[in-house]
Amino acid sequence: MRRVEIDPYGNGETYLGVIIQYPSGVVYAQQCSGTACEHYEIEGYFVPIEGRVIVPELIGVFHEGTACLWGKPSLDQLARLRLVVEGPSDIAQKERGLRLDETRLEEVREAWVPVITPEGPGILTWPNCD
Repeated sequence: MRRVEIDPYGNGETYLGVIIQYPSGVVYAQQCSGTACEHYEIEGYFVPIEGRVIVPELIGVFHEGTACLWGKPSLDQLARLRLVVEGPSDIAQKERGLRLDETRLEEVREAWVPVITPEGPGILTWPNCD
């Protein structure tokens, strides 16, 4: 199995994408959870999403000012996250149907958000703050 680290050096480049779960033979890994620096991975394929203006909105869900809230999100944070992912945003419009995967909320972390896509389950990901 091939392993791809999405942002191995944390070089600060802005990206936004979805890893669609699929038996591709490629595992994508990502540092997540803000300053907790957890690492998650999933087999599939990576689809970049244009409309990068949404990244600050996603980062904002997991921060209060400059403080990183790296743990599991509160109900308020989940509501904000749902609005960013499903609401009137670049993500929702460009991906036509991207929504928060309500069956996997325990997996939600900064830079690692389970979603349902038109192609099936996946992970919405962007640069982790740390």
